[in-house]
Amino acid sequence: MDFFAAQDDAHSRTKLLIVYFVLAVISIIASLYLLCMVFYSYSSTPENQPTRWVLWNLPTLAGVSGFVVLLVGGASLSKIAQLKGGGGVVAKSVGGRKVDPGTRDPDERKLMNVVEEMAIASGTAVPEVYLLDKEDGINGFAAGYTPDDAAIAVTRGCVQRLSRDELQGVIAHEFSHILNGDMRMNIKLMGVLFGILLISIIGEGIMRAGFWGNVGARRDRDNKGNAIMLFGIGVMIIGYVGVFFGRLIQSAISREREYLADASAVQFTRNPEGIGGALMRIGGAGSTVNHHHTSETAHFFFANALKSSFGGAFATHPPLDVRIKRVMPNWDGKFLDKPAAQQSTTPPPPMPSAQAKHKVDPLQMIAGVGVIGASQLAYAQQSRQQAEDTLGEEIHDSTQAGALILSLLLDTNAEIRQKQLDWLKKDGGETLAEAVKADFPKAQAQGVKQRIPLIEMTLPALAQITKTDYDALIRQIVKLSEMDEEISFFEFAVMRLVKRHLGRKFEGAGVKTQVISSAGPLKAHFGLLLSTMVWVGEPSNDTEAKQIFTQALQNAPLFHGMIQLKPVDALGFAGLDKALDVLANARFGTKRQILAACATAVAHDGEVNTEEGELIRAVAVTLDCPMPPLV
Repeated sequence: MDFFAAQDDAHSRTKLLIVYFVLAVISIIASLYLLCMVFYSYSSTPENQPTRWVLWNLPTLAGVSGFVVLLVGGASLSKIAQLKGGGGVVAKSVGGRKVDPGTRDPDERKLMNVVEEMAIASGTAVPEVYLLDKEDGINGFAAGYTPDDAAIAVTRGCVQRLSRDELQGVIAHEFSHILNGDMRMNIKLMGVLFGILLISIIGEGIMRAGFWGNVGARRDRDNKGNAIMLFGIGVMIIGYVGVFFGRLIQSAISREREYLADASAVQFTRNPEGIGGALMRIGGAGSTVNHHHTSETAHFFFANALKSSFGGAFATHPPLDVRIKRVMPNWDGKFLDKPAAQQSTTPPPPMPSAQAKHKVDPLQMIAGVGVIGASQLAYAQQSRQQAEDTLGEEIHDSTQAGALILSLLLDTNAEIRQKQLDWLKKDGGETLAEAVKADFPKAQAQGVKQRIPLIEMTLPALAQITKTDYDALIRQIVKLSEMDEEISFFEFAVMRLVKRHLGRKFEGAGVKTQVISSAGPLKAHFGLLLSTMVWVGEPSNDTEAKQIFTQALQNAPLFHGMIQLKPVDALGFAGLDKALDVLANARFGTKRQILAACATAVAHDGEVNTEEGELIRAVAVTLDCPMPPLV
């Protein structure tokens, strides 16, 4: 899967969604206008006279058009704005309960472990996890605008009926949706469907008003309750024109993406029997979700969540047998109707050496964005297990996770470390300082390659702290990093990762809507970023630095002739932090060029060490381009 091409494809599907939405609105306007004219003709004709049909009235057409556009458009925009809270909003709307990151329930722990491993392997933050407790069918979904605010939700039947491998296949499928841009499209589609379906809800309300008006005026010979009730029924029927278009939109947008996500799940896990087995069990146990908001969210789910899909013609998902055959060509056609036996997990292979340098092709690094391999998944399993064995509940406890993050920033020099702890005692209290001091040896024992995965695993717990605690944590990260008078690239990566993944919640950063398409507003910021990447490699002299800069810039043709290498004394982490915030608004085609140039600069000697890799990954995460770990 090409991550950047997938993002562009998601943008193209947004245009398709707009076309379908316009067609739906036009159809609703035409139908409602016709109903109004029939009602007007019927009600304005004197009693015992033939109905005088009036089918053209421009003011009525304008009024109906304005009403439908304002109602449907306003409702859709309002719903989309409501959903900017992230994937958790969607999960809660269908009855989801947030799973405690530190849960000890066996089913929930299995689910959390699988999600954590997939997140580490993909280079994304661990998303929030929700459980649909009342749903026995096998299903699940991913929702959110970006990987930073994503949520994974699964049914109780999914965690109880599937083996670990099958659950991993489902979660890998959902991570494909996270990585290839489907989530943002699904959020927009949910908002559009809400606006379209609102017409049928209004029709039902008018029908009920007519019915009760009829009951209250039974002795009135001129009672118009029947007419109002019939008008309401007509509006409700027209609303189902919207339902029809809603299903059509869901089908057109969703079905091909499910095939891609199935294929990606096989690619990520190297185990077609995982997702294939999950699909076979759905064939036996079903995947229906019995919630009144399911119709709005049906396109999110792993499998068809609706009881009916107009005979399958407008199903949100391809047929099960076709999906299974695609991942398991030798399938015998039999579904599985019994829950899977819960097998024990095979220990992952040993982790690569923590200090090893990686020989890399910079362009292959960029091609790996958004792609999970078997080696990354094995690394993630080992990382998670090692962290839990060493640190226990600390990584999942909101009261301890912050101290663990801060312990990673303590200096190995005892004198500097004591100064850091003394300051921390004054700023955060003795309890915090003692906790950070106690965590220091544990954090050091994790090894260099374990630091980023450790941070990623603490993020769900950190998301539960208060805004005051978050502000204090950011202040403490910055201060501890500055106290050795030289902020390392790892320290910068810690700050970027925490701010990026939690900033939307605590700093009120909304979803980006202004995409920067031209190079002009980006050139100064990209020049600073690329210059930093050049000097990271510690070139021997200015001439070599300029050569590296020129070579790296060849991968960013959009900026040719627009930027020059900045001297090392003109660079700083504060400026780099601001530059990355601006570059995050670039379109994905531009981001590919930016990352390719940065990777070329860092790996100009053909090698990337752990610290350089951490910096590249921090830059990629900032640009909403999840980069898997180098293993």
